[in-house]
Amino acid sequence: MGIFLSIPAGVFLVLLGLLWEPQPKTRKDLKLERALAEAEAVDTTDSVIWDLTPRQKRNYLRRVAMRVSLVVGGILILAGHIIVAGLGDIDSTSAFALLLALYSGALLIVQRAEKQSRMLVFILMSFVGFMVWRVAEFRDHTGENNWAIISATLLNLVIWYFIGRRFPPANSDYIEVLGMEDPA
Repeated sequence: MGIFLSIPAGVFLVLLGLLWEPQPKTRKDLKLERALAEAEAVDTTDSVIWDLTPRQKRNYLRRVAMRVSLVVGGILILAGHIIVAGLGDIDSTSAFALLLALYSGALLIVQRAEKQSRMLVFILMSFVGFMVWRVAEFRDHTGENNWAIISATLLNLVIWYFIGRRFPPANSDYIEVLGMEDPA
């Protein structure tokens, strides 16, 4: 039970809540609307705005509430762990620097991932981060581990604030390969 009330679990929940963007319409609703538009021969470009049904509004509000509960729950887990157990002392600066680099790199990869695949990258990097956390715990670097996770999260939030908002990651739909044009 201790792993679910630890620093990595709290950070995971906060980041999951921040990264998960609930959509007003599910893929099933969008597919149904496209099928209806094709049957009625209606233009399906972005200029057509479909209204949300009451069921879609309820589901969207439920998903937004789940997102808020993830962030609040993660913050409560972090605060509870810090109050009860504290963060610990940094005994080895080299271990702290290595853990900070590993966690920051994993979070930076998630941050710079393409929007369509960001959740998959987040889950994979969470697994990598969990393995790093377990190895550091095994080697008795608890304080360094906790400080590195918190520092890496704050560092990546600063990087996102100053760089990530101004230069968002590119979309693969707009990537052009040079040299692939037709020679005719």
